[in-house]
Amino acid sequence: MEPTIYQICVQGRLTERLASALEGMTLHGGAVNTVFTGEVKDQSQLFGLLDRLRDLGLELISVQPETAAVGDNHEDQTDGSAQLRPDHIRAGAGANLDP
Repeated sequence: MEPTIYQICVQGRLTERLASALEGMTLHGGAVNTVFTGEVKDQSQLFGLLDRLRDLGLELISVQPETAAVGDNHEDQTDGSAQLRPDHIRAGAGANLDP
């Protein structure tokens, strides 16, 4: 897997201090959700970021590579694009990641 820019959207507005848990990601706070954008080198790093979100008790809305992202408005994602849903994270290591 070559490095890819990802957008990770979580429920709620986060403080800069809480956002610092996702090192190397840029914070974009919206009215309802917060989007982190940054380069992810491989799946191990991606799952490490997702584990930190889980450990912080944050509700995951979506995870999308930048090329599949439809913009910064993640409040209504009904475009049918593939995304990693929170139920896939809770399912564990052998989970099927197809939408």
